[in-house]
Amino acid sequence: MIGGSLKCKEKVRKIFTQIVNLLTAKSEIGGPMASLYILGNPDHYTGHKFVPFYWRGYVKEVLSAWDEDHAIADLEGVEDKVVINKNQGHFVSLSKVSDYVLRPSMYEHVSLYDWIRLYHKSAKRCTRQKKVGDAVDDPDFVEVSEDELNIRPAVDKGKKEHQMTYTVDDVPLSDFIDNDIACSEPNADEEDDDDDDDDSLDELDVMKELAEDVPKKPKKDYSFQLGHSQYATHSASMRKENPLVVPNFLPTTLPRSDRGDREYYCCTMLTLFKPWRSGRDLKSKDESWDKSFVAHEFTKRQMEIMKYFNVRYECLDARDDYSARKDESGGLSYHWATSDVLDELDELHANELATVGAEFDPNLEGEDVEGDVLSIPGKRGRNRKNEMLIAERTMNMAGWLDNCEAGLPDVGSLDPIEPEHAQPSKAWRAAVLAKKQAVLDERIKHLPTNA
Repeated sequence: MIGGSLKCKEKVRKIFTQIVNLLTAKSEIGGPMASLYILGNPDHYTGHKFVPFYWRGYVKEVLSAWDEDHAIADLEGVEDKVVINKNQGHFVSLSKVSDYVLRPSMYEHVSLYDWIRLYHKSAKRCTRQKKVGDAVDDPDFVEVSEDELNIRPAVDKGKKEHQMTYTVDDVPLSDFIDNDIACSEPNADEEDDDDDDDDSLDELDVMKELAEDVPKKPKKDYSFQLGHSQYATHSASMRKENPLVVPNFLPTTLPRSDRGDREYYCCTMLTLFKPWRSGRDLKSKDESWDKSFVAHEFTKRQMEIMKYFNVRYECLDARDDYSARKDESGGLSYHWATSDVLDELDELHANELATVGAEFDPNLEGEDVEGDVLSIPGKRGRNRKNEMLIAERTMNMAGWLDNCEAGLPDVGSLDPIEPEHAQPSKAWRAAVLAKKQAVLDERIKHLPTNA
């Protein structure tokens, strides 16, 4: 296409069309997968929940406190990924590392491994208190009274007696001679009501005093530490312990405990399982990572997890050892082929030889092999053999297998040619691709540049 006779614009259009078609084919998904997404169902089912955990950023943050992050080759080019978000009218950067470093004070003792598994960040609830003037304009506004039980306020006894005092002016004395006692003193029912009110007020006073003596439970503060970009708007909390939630380490190449950089391994394990806010919380200035790792008391569960980290490498080592043994022996060697299993197979072979008469020894001569039960062809084998005989007879009758009268053609020496440079297939493939690219570059030089 590049060295053809088409115009440059047409060539570019065809190249981009091929690229788009290739990307479209790779982005297609099947009908069942599309149905699962539309219905809101997961695309797979697992017994555990895996949380993505980019652990290298945390280790780099720890080592940066000691200016040692540049000394680890595995951390070269690793940068803390941040997300730009708008918070309260300002653009702020959000980072998973800062979430743990500036976690709430109540989670001071939480390790990074448990934090990644169980922490949850959510926005704080915004409560707006209405002013006094808002109650007039808002018909749905309900005034909150401090008297939640709707208790009647205490009555001033002197004020009540003043309200019950009767005064009579310019009335003849004879009109109320019989009722002078009733007019000057309250009746018996009113006295009983006053006594009941006094008793109920006394009981409420006692209950109020008892309520004041009960210590109030301190309110938990889930806010991030001061300095976090979401200190005023978000909070972090820990879910209940769930063994089915597992961190998914990305990338999966954790440092090894049995080989490699010991200091790097100890630093990584302390970062995961010892609570910290800065790298200086994990060791002292004159202390090595190895010494700090040995001095720290890990829990039983943490020791099990660290042991499981190395299982993957043990499996890879076993695979490599098996391949090496297979190359040395020049054949296949199965891990299940123990002496007991081989003895049982030999015994089974002897029993079959005694009952059936079959001999499976490959070192026997041809005439002995013909008597073997397994060498007798079946129906399909006999048909195939007959077809081969028919084809051979046809070729003999046509003279295809006769010797040529002019002799064999002169094709030169038939000895195999040994290359000047002996190298594996990958190296030859790379050399061919390099030569091909050189030819393409040479063709591109002759294309017009202003098309």
